[in-house]
Amino acid sequence: MVVNFSGQYFNRKVTYSSQLELFSNYFKDNPLIMDVIWDFNFRIALTQFVTAQLRLNMRYYESQKVIKEDLQEHPAQLQVKQFFEIGLFYAF
Repeated sequence: MVVNFSGQYFNRKVTYSSQLELFSNYFKDNPLIMDVIWDFNFRIALTQFVTAQLRLNMRYYESQKVIKEDLQEHPAQLQVKQFFEIGLFYAF
């Protein structure tokens, strides 16, 4: 299942988009265990030529176990990746 939503404010100077994915492996694991991927993107135009963007990506896979310093297998954990970008745009 995939859910998308997006929006914009202030004459497209502030925009956001988000996508949530929920899925399960029916053949390998218990079908009631869901894996989750969530992507969120927030963009703001600071000036006519400069924009800032924040991206957030979160994943949770139940089948992916974690091995820590004690070399023991632990339950799955949330994985988070985040970006902050500043862009300069100029058209010739």
